[in-house]
Amino acid sequence: MSVAGFGVGLEEALFGTGQESAIFGPQVITLTTTIRAAIIASVYSSLNSEYPNKVYVGRRLPIDLADVYGISVDWSQDQTDYSAGMMTATPQHELTLVINIAARSVNPAQPVTTILDGYSAGVETALYSDQTFGGLATGMEISAYTLELDEDPQSTAGTLRMEFTVFYYAAEGLPKVPIT
Repeated sequence: MSVAGFGVGLEEALFGTGQESAIFGPQVITLTTTIRAAIIASVYSSLNSEYPNKVYVGRRLPIDLADVYGISVDWSQDQTDYSAGMMTATPQHELTLVINIAARSVNPAQPVTTILDGYSAGVETALYSDQTFGGLATGMEISAYTLELDEDPQSTAGTLRMEFTVFYYAAEGLPKVPIT
């Protein structure tokens, strides 16, 4: 059963063990996949509606020469912070969400840096329109932007790597159960 107001892959579930029921109550929201994968799916869905057929999960760029731009969505790290946890066994997770935008300039009057900056503004706006990813996370912040231009002086291609830290809570051993 799908749960209204939540992101991709959420369903209602009953826990079978007494320990899980004691911690979370008899009914909680659980995922059909990990919280990380559900956040990536939510980001993909959001960006793909903004940039149809140009967003890929885990794709290694550069883009095909036929494409003017492409966007890759993935994660690179998920670390826990026990000092920010709500309970002893409930650490705050800090997921590094990575968005790579590759583009090439087709107009000499518009440098690739301007093109990449324009796409990054659209990506940032789309991500911040629902920074809880349908209730999976408690929020996010921008970590870093890294610009890489092709080393060939005649090239008009470049990549912008955007990193965001996504904050969410999950109990140890239960990577499919977001705690909000």
